[in-house]
Amino acid sequence: MLHLEIYLKITGGAVIAMYTVATTNAGFLLGCTFFGDYFVGVKWTDVVAAFGTIIGGFAAASAAFLAYRALSTWKDQFAHSQRYEALVNSEKAYYKLLGDFEDYSQSLIWSSRIKNGTIAHSDLHKLANALELHKNNWQRSLSHSISSLEWACTFCSDEEALSIDNILDLTESLMSQQISTIEHKQITGTRIISASIALEDSLKTVSMSVKNELLNIRNST
Repeated sequence: MLHLEIYLKITGGAVIAMYTVATTNAGFLLGCTFFGDYFVGVKWTDVVAAFGTIIGGFAAASAAFLAYRALSTWKDQFAHSQRYEALVNSEKAYYKLLGDFEDYSQSLIWSSRIKNGTIAHSDLHKLANALELHKNNWQRSLSHSISSLEWACTFCSDEEALSIDNILDLTESLMSQQISTIEHKQITGTRIISASIALEDSLKTVSMSVKNELLNIRNST
């Protein structure tokens, strides 16, 4: 794309130069026909040919200009499309992160409860037995969300990037604290193992703020 842009610039410059030369020549030929006493052998056919050159040069210059404008418009549209897609992907990645964390935390809770002798539905047993799977899904979602947000920030203004800076660090911190709380209750032999209500509320508040901020940036695109 860069080579094409340079080519168009060079072509446009060459056409303008050719247009200037042709115009000068045409003026010279016209002068020759009007002052026949001073110039011999200049015909109207030469003048007509010169005008043909002028028209051709003007058409070529116009075509090059329109092509350059079209390229600039296409570049703007492409950048706009890339920004929008990057922001949408970062939102999707964040929503998936929240969903995978919910599955992981619930799997950990029920795994701990069942080990403590809690009678649970078969579906909850399946959830508890898939603990490692849910943990891996959460970790992969976290990595994907980080990379998606970093890519989206390359299309954001400094102000927009600042508004979503460190949001994943805060989200991950609250998630990790919640997991540590559940594991601590399991280690200490707490009879009823559950998530921290305070951490749940904090995560909901943060995630809602993140969702709204990403949505606002996307809507401004």
